[in-house]
Amino acid sequence: MAPKQPKSLQEEFGGNAVPLTSNRPMLKWDEPGQRLRGKFLGIKDGSLDNQRILMLEDKDGALQVSCPMTLEDALTLVKPGSEVVIQYDGEQPSTKRAGKTFKTFQVVMLKA
Repeated sequence: MAPKQPKSLQEEFGGNAVPLTSNRPMLKWDEPGQRLRGKFLGIKDGSLDNQRILMLEDKDGALQVSCPMTLEDALTLVKPGSEVVIQYDGEQPSTKRAGKTFKTFQVVMLKA
């Protein structure tokens, strides 16, 4: 007999709850022009050293995305709960470290 699944917290608390976990796969920034729009929930440490995870809520629920330092820097003034649009613009060569690149982003916070 299969184990009984516990009741969904999202179902129980509905609109009064902000989901912080997700069954959705973690997204990666791999296509220039890729955009995400959603409610900014915060940034957390990932399971690997030096890995940060951006947490958003979009129309389909909670979403986790890799958060390079350049994106984290752009989000420093965004308050949790604010709606943001993030666009990945691709990689640029580093002027400080020869042969290295870094990811570039555009971030806007939408007015309520």
